[in-house]
Amino acid sequence: WFASVPAGRLCAACPKRSPHLSPPDLLAVSGNWYDVLHKAPVLARLAAAAPSADLFLAGGRRERLTSAEAAAEGGEPLLLGRTLAVLGVARSRLVVWSGSRVTNHNLRALLHYAKQRREFEPAAPPLRVALVEEGFLVRREAASLARLLAEDDAAQRALGTVEFRPVGARTFSQLCQAHNGRRDVAMALVLGELDRLERYRHEGNATTATHGQVRHGALLPAEALDALGAPLRQATRALRERHAASLGEGRRILERAPRGEMLALATPRGGERSRDT
Repeated sequence: WFASVPAGRLCAACPKRSPHLSPPDLLAVSGNWYDVLHKAPVLARLAAAAPSADLFLAGGRRERLTSAEAAAEGGEPLLLGRTLAVLGVARSRLVVWSGSRVTNHNLRALLHYAKQRREFEPAAPPLRVALVEEGFLVRREAASLARLLAEDDAAQRALGTVEFRPVGARTFSQLCQAHNGRRDVAMALVLGELDRLERYRHEGNATTATHGQVRHGALLPAEALDALGAPLRQATRALRERHAASLGEGRRILERAPRGEMLALATPRGGERSRDT
């Protein structure tokens, strides 16, 4: 669950990952509250290793899980940009978008930027993109990108390769540590990802704490859960039953508690230092 999932395995339309990738032309981030803690050090190292690469930072300004520090800065990508500058990354290399509400908005912005570059530099080779993301979020992000690419021929032509660089927690205990030791929050986050993989394969409504009910089409390809076999499904069902009270409290904190209370209890402030893989 915490490993990288190349998007090419989820959808035939998505660029395939090569075992001999050249240095990326573009480092990209879909913003969340792990940006400064886990992604910034890895991005700084990757930026130093690929000095000609730009950095595309996308995120929200004040969404449900936007940290208080990021909201005060004007948005997740602005805080990440400031942190990267402290780590030695030139601001002139940054492309910043802070108008997103959800992950798909970040990915759409990334594809829009790639198409713009292709439009004005038609002779340039397609972009080689490295997406840096918290490990347990990679599967859904890869599946979301695969769905968007399957519907966008121009974006497919604009991208040459896409690889995911998972950072942060590699085990459940490390994720708990990152969230101040709160197993209830960590469990709600991980199982919430599984719920989204199931729910977002179909058209429907999503009720959000910040924006109320939102209508959406199918956001993920139908095969997004194919790699999760029956034994894992059975194990997660048993896990939900065994830890129903803890899971319920974690969901209450993340979804229904007043935002100030939720941020005080759940914002990541510690945990394992990022390791680039």
